[in-house]
Parts: sequence; C-alpha cells; structure tokens
Amino acid sequence: MAGRDEHPGSLPARLKRLAQRVDIDRALAYLLASRIWQFLAGPVTAWLIAQQLSDDSQGFYYAFLPLLATQAFVELGLHTLTVYAASHEWAALSLGPDGRFQGDPTAQANLVQIGRQSFGWFLIMSAVFGAVITPVGIWYLSGQDPGTLSWRREWIATAVLTAASLGLQPAFSLLEGCRQVTSVYRFRFFQALAGNVAVWMVLSMGGGLWALPASAFVRLAFDVALIAFANRGFFLNFLQPAEGGDHDWRARQWSLQWRIALQSIFGYANTWIFTLVVFEMYGAAEGGRMGMTWSILTAMQAAAAGWIQSRSSLLGVLAAQGDRNALDQVFHRLVKVSTAVMVIGSVALIAVVASLKAMHATAIDSRHFPAILGRIADVLAPRVLDVRPTAIFCAALTLQNLAIAFGIYVRAHRRDPFLIANLVSSTTCALLVWLLTARFGVEGAAWAQLTAILTTTLPLNFILWRRFREESEASLAPPPPRP
Repeated sequence: MAGRDEHPGSLPARLKRLAQRVDIDRALAYLLASRIWQFLAGPVTAWLIAQQLSDDSQGFYYAFLPLLATQAFVELGLHTLTVYAASHEWAALSLGPDGRFQGDPTAQANLVQIGRQSFGWFLIMSAVFGAVITPVGIWYLSGQDPGTLSWRREWIATAVLTAASLGLQPAFSLLEGCRQVTSVYRFRFFQALAGNVAVWMVLSMGGGLWALPASAFVRLAFDVALIAFANRGFFLNFLQPAEGGDHDWRARQWSLQWRIALQSIFGYANTWIFTLVVFEMYGAAEGGRMGMTWSILTAMQAAAAGWIQSRSSLLGVLAAQGDRNALDQVFHRLVKVSTAVMVIGSVALIAVVASLKAMHATAIDSRHFPAILGRIADVLAPRVLDVRPTAIFCAALTLQNLAIAFGIYVRAHRRDPFLIANLVSSTTCALLVWLLTARFGVEGAAWAQLTAILTTTLPLNFILWRRFREESEASLAPPPPRP
C-alpha cells in the first residue's frame, strides 16, 4: 500500500516500480550509487590528471594500479570462496539484535572457523605482499623513469597502505556471505565518495602522485571503521574459536580454493596486463592513455556486473536450499539486466570518445560548438585511446560479463569446473596481448582480448555451465520405473 504522501502516479512511486522491474534492492542501489558516482567523478578525476600531471606522470599514476592489483597473487581467490562458504552456513543462521549469530550450532561453529581462517590468511599475506611489492614496484618503475619525476616515496606510501587494507578484506567477504550486503555497499559508496574527494584535493593543490596514497589512506580508514564501529557486534563472533562444527567443510573448502586460487592468479592477464604491457613497450605517456581508458571501461563493467555479483550470496542461499526454480529465475533476470546495462554504457562511451576526438581534431577557427566543449576535448582527447580500440575493448568486456555470470551461477553451488578453461583463456589472452601489442600497438591489445574471449573464455564457460546444469538436473530427476 502506498504511503500517505506517495500516490501511484507520483515520482517516488514510479521510481519504486522501475527499481522493482530491474531488480534494484537497497544493496544494489548503494552499489549502483557507487558506480554512478565513479562514472560522474571519473571525468573530474581525468580532467584534474590531465591538467595537473604531465604525460609521463599520468603513465606512472596508472602504472601504480596494476602493480597493486598483483595482490591477487596472495589473495588466491579466498574472497570469493569465503562469500560462498559463509552463504551456505548462513542458510541455517540469522543475526540477533546484538549482532550475535543465532541458529544451528554446527553452522555457527563452521562460520566462525571460516572467518578466523580467512582473517589469519589475509593478515599474513598482507605483510608478505607489502614486503614484496614495494621493492618490486621500485625496480619495475625505475625502468621507465625519465629522471624528472618524483614517484618513489609516493609509491612506497601507496604500497604500504594498500597492504594494510588487504589484511582487513575478509570483513567484506563475511558480511556479504551473511547477507549483510547493504552494509557492505553502503560503506563502499561513502568510501568511494571520500576517496575521490581526497584525490581531487591533492591533485588540485599540486600534490601530483600523492593523490594515490591519499586514496589508499581513506580506504584503510573506512575499512577499520566498518569493523570496529559499524559492525562491531558481528565481528565479535570471531574473536573466540568455536567448539564443535562439521570439520568436513575444510576438505570441501580446500578442494574449491586451489581451483579459484589458480584462476585468480591467471585471471590477472584478463584484467590488468594491458596497461603494464603498453607501459613497458611504448612508454609512460601511451601507458597513461591506456590506463585512463581502461579505468573507465572496468568501472563500467563493474557497474553492469554488480547486478549479479551483489546477489551472489542470495544465489548461494538458494543453491543451499535446493530451490532450483527460484535460482534460475533470479539468475536469468539479472543476466538480462546486466547485459543491457553493459551494452548501453558501451554505446554511450564510444559516442563520448568519438565526440571528444572529433572536436579536438577541428581547427579552432572552424569550431561551431561552445568553447567550453572545445576546451574539454583539447585536454581529454589526447589522454584517452582512439575510438576503434575503445569500441573493441567494449565488445570484449560485454562478452566477458556473460562469462563471469556463468561462473557465479556454478560457484553458488560450491562447485568450480572452470579451472582448465580459465587457465587456457588467461594464457591465450596473455600471449596474444604480448604478441599483438608489440606488432600493432594498443589496438593490438584490444583485438587480443576480444579474440581470447570469443575463442576460449565465453564458449568454454558456457559449455561448462550447460554441462553443470544438465548433470544437476539429472541428479534431481526421479529414478526410472522398474520393469
């Protein structure tokens, strides 16, 4: 029933109906708000980077990011595993008013053990990551140093703060797996908001690459606040080891973890290798153009994938309950919306890049558009990739989004048959990126990703998803009647 001030034809009522039609709940609303904010903040950040940083400094700015993303080599896919493992235990649990777990004692014990193991692993690996990536980054970046940039102290500060934040990441996995997704994405939204403001302040004051340590500090501060204040009662459950529990979950967890771990390592090639390869082969300036465009593309894909990823714990609960019909309905509906968002975003991005390039190429005395648009085009157009490689990357990421969806569906059942397929696709992508970028430049990198996804990633993931569904349907079918 509509509220007193909310008539069926009013704007709030129409917005609610639209949200229900495209499956937007509170958690997804916060996630989308975060993505929309990043989309709106992206041009501001790009403008300040183009205004305040040289071409080479921009290259180092975007080279920091894929180096820090090597944390996948120590995470080993435990974030994904923790979400699904926790969601299966949460099917028999609930949260009390004081934040304490309520429900089946075995599930409680299992969940506490999962959380303590995850925190232990990440705290150790965060120290290892900081000790390794700091000197490795200095060594790698020194190879492209023109001798006029200040970046070493900035890099050390960013690496140390990022490593510290890595140790706290199980908090988000546990909350998400226990259906506290709204809390996670609400914090992520305000974290993104504050992080962008910090970057803008540092850049506008001439702080240069110190913008990245500022952003990393904000992220760490919000991570601490999430655990120590916003969800204190929830995390008190993990302070003491739990008695009892079904210890068979450890064997099930390990059988899944090593598969996800290898895939997360090799999956680096499908996400972060592009900027580093361009940076290495064509210098910091071209690497900066690749990095700026890639940051926009991945933000767009993250927004589209959010429709499915924000419901991964729900899919896990439905899988644990054996509700196949509800699971399939939710999954297919989310895939349709996610794909539509990706296609619409890609068309919009290509149109914006084409407009910027066209305005920039127009002689000043021949321009018939507002001067402010010409100014924006003159600053941004030289700092992003051309239209054709941008369009190719858009097509590749749209198809990759479908492949990701197939993986989420199967992993919701705590199964992962994708190991060989993802190793093949990641290796194919890495080899093609190295070979085609060396010969054809940035456009070669775009064709490499699209080729790898078309020939390996998408078809293999689809085949394995179909096979899993057929096998699970056969196991649910009644036995044939005896003759």
